[in-house]
Amino acid sequence: MISRIYIIPKGSDSKGALYQKSFNSLGLSGKVSSVSVIDSYTIDAKLSGAEIKQVATALTNSKIEDSSINVLPPVGAFSFVCEIG
Repeated sequence: MISRIYIIPKGSDSKGALYQKSFNSLGLSGKVSSVSVIDSYTIDAKLSGAEIKQVATALTNSKIEDSSINVLPPVGAFSFVCEIG
């Protein structure tokens, strides 16, 4: 069964801030107001719900991140989405 694990930052998004800084250095300053990064892992294996939860826990730094399994967490309003991979 295929499962998807989403890793979401708690509080400020340091990866998003780094990407925004990179966009600004490309001449997009003022055009990109914010960047949020959600890591997504696709697991294609015969794992139980408990085993998928263990994988999600292993991928998550619980001090600075939350995880979600098979449910994309709400991200608020946005203009563009870029999926890599």
